[in-house]
Amino acid sequence: MEDGETLKECAIRETIEETGHDCQIIEDNEIAKIEYVTSKGEEVEVHFYLAIDVGLHIGKIDENDREETIWLEIDKIEQTLSHDNLKEFWNSIKIQIENKVKNITKT
Repeated sequence: MEDGETLKECAIRETIEETGHDCQIIEDNEIAKIEYVTSKGEEVEVHFYLAIDVGLHIGKIDENDREETIWLEIDKIEQTLSHDNLKEFWNSIKIQIENKVKNITKT
């Protein structure tokens, strides 16, 4: 997080920086949070929000920050995750995400 930034503002900024896409968070509350320690001993806390992609960001994004973005069906996400703790985490929130996405697409 940058100074003075809320968690939601940070989530939107990080999404733009890493994917090149703008997004709109659709719920005020985070879906989940995961905490871990990196191999360098850094404590990391990641907050997850459900958002809708609203298109490519028109501003300049540093290529060093950008990650590859791929769109997957929900059932294919687990097989792309490289660490067991992330697979376990995904499986703990998968049904919640599926239900929220179904509710969004109904409206």
